[in-house]
Amino acid sequence: MDRVLRIYRRAVRQAIAEAHAAGLPVFQGRDGYLVAIYPDGRVARLKKLATPPTNGKAAHAEAKADNSRRAKRRRKVHARAQAVS
Repeated sequence: MDRVLRIYRRAVRQAIAEAHAAGLPVFQGRDGYLVAIYPDGRVARLKKLATPPTNGKAAHAEAKADNSRRAKRRRKVHARAQAVS
């Protein structure tokens, strides 16, 4: 999972750099607001979001826990299948 996260982060950094090189802003959720981040570093609040985005680390922890639950279920199903055969 760490490798996937590194690849994802690198792709995001590259996409932001390409957008800024073309003179375009990028958009992000920050502190409950949708913001535009311009190539010159200026940040403009555009609108309040209905629900604030989750913290990246919290979302990662949730995904990790969810994956571990799935893996546990798969092992259980596999053990049952082995017992039957």
